[in-house]
Amino acid sequence: MGESIKDLGHLKKKYENTGVLAHETESFSNVFVEDGLEEYRKEGHHPAYIGEILNSRYVLIEKIGKGDFSTVWLSKDCKFNKLVAIKIMKSEINFLEASFDEVELLQKTIKCSNTERWSKFRMETLNKLKKNENFKDYDNFLKRPISKLLNSFIIQSVYGRHFCMVFQLLGSSLRSIMNYNQNQGFPINKCRLIAKQLLIGVHFLHEECGIIHADLKPENILTMLDKQTIDFVNQNNSFLNVKKNKNRFNNICASIKKIKENNYNKSEYNFEKIQNN
Repeated sequence: MGESIKDLGHLKKKYENTGVLAHETESFSNVFVEDGLEEYRKEGHHPAYIGEILNSRYVLIEKIGKGDFSTVWLSKDCKFNKLVAIKIMKSEINFLEASFDEVELLQKTIKCSNTERWSKFRMETLNKLKKNENFKDYDNFLKRPISKLLNSFIIQSVYGRHFCMVFQLLGSSLRSIMNYNQNQGFPINKCRLIAKQLLIGVHFLHEECGIIHADLKPENILTMLDKQTIDFVNQNNSFLNVKKNKNRFNNICASIKKIKENNYNKSEYNFEKIQNN
């Protein structure tokens, strides 16, 4: 199971304010209710909770997404002191096997984004967009038009083995934005912008990586976070619960460091690393 401060025996009292707090039990319960309790079972979702520590490194802060096969959590990477998104797959064996394939493809996109041919395409495209007011945004987008995989590992829970993928933190999906706006469509100028960037992404996958996406839909198209939002989330360690999360996760990261300094034995947690970054 994912490691938590409350499970660390003799360190429980010392760090009792860094795990799930008593006044957060309501939030803890809501994690399960909104997905449906039937999904938390053998071969189902990992029963993740606020303050849980995965892979002795990542602190779960807020659940920011869910799907048929996984949940996604805003998390703090205590090694590099930055926020990331962690996708936790269901434990069914088919999802575990599919995750290995997904990681292989994502690693290929990282390699292909650094080729001389893609760099040439990026510069040619940027030269055409120099008069565009969003030039800098395009520069960042073209460096890597596909979400970046940062790490991956497997955790053991009461419901089985769950594959976890760590991604750069991105914004809402197009579907979420449409739902928020009562399923109204986007203005035509935004549709053109989305279509242009989507075609660049597909071009990158097809021509540079030799990959066919096969599942393009609003749910799978994510927006990039603007600087204001990134600064807000970094400052508050949260998209939502600012007051609860502002200081607590810094304490958790500090406690992880102290645990490592004390050479605490974690062999009982059965972690299996797939990739190190």
